[in-house]
Amino acid sequence: LGAPDVRYLVSLEGGDTQAVLVASEALRPALEQLVADGALQGYDMAARWLPSVATQQARQAALPTTAQLEQALAQALADSPFRADAFAPFVADVQRARSAAALTPAQLAGTPLATPVQGLLIEKPQSSLALVTLTGVEDAPALEAAMAAHGAQLIDLKQASESLVAAWRVRLLAALGVALLLLTGYGAGLLPARLLPLARQLCRPIAWGVLLVGYAVLRNLPWAPFTALAPG
Repeated sequence: LGAPDVRYLVSLEGGDTQAVLVASEALRPALEQLVADGALQGYDMAARWLPSVATQQARQAALPTTAQLEQALAQALADSPFRADAFAPFVADVQRARSAAALTPAQLAGTPLATPVQGLLIEKPQSSLALVTLTGVEDAPALEAAMAAHGAQLIDLKQASESLVAAWRVRLLAALGVALLLLTGYGAGLLPARLLPLARQLCRPIAWGVLLVGYAVLRNLPWAPFTALAPG
């Protein structure tokens, strides 16, 4: 169906919106080559919908002037049944496009283009971030190497989330270890008298936390005595 890959994402960070749009455009040849090589099936970026101001101005400069366009039309229409002024509205439209102000993200507000651009272009106070969504990633290492060579970063959302969970688990186990030491010391009367008031204050929430975590763990164990604890 061509839906974006939910695991991989490319990010580009720059000083402002125009910087990341220019960087995104510079990334397109590498992405097209990866598509041609079968490393991925497709991609999408904000620069596809909203080119940088520099690109817009370059395209405007490539449009013919009024004199050039009228001369070309006169030659093309010399032996045709069209009137000489039949394409005058077209000439006027080209000149309006040639002199129009470049579009910016703010000018897209309220238009159908606002949604894809806002989803892929994040403007921050001191910098901007451009995202590239990927479709059908087949060769993640090749993709990562190509992106790194162009100053972009391939983000593996699955790996990032697993790393966060692992780090959280380590911190939780460390906190539980400290809690058990405090509870043991408090229960055995091993703490200095001056620390007892503080220990009482700390141990109450820690004890409740240990009980709640213990219950959450035990009710998910497959053993018959504990599965009864799980809600129906």
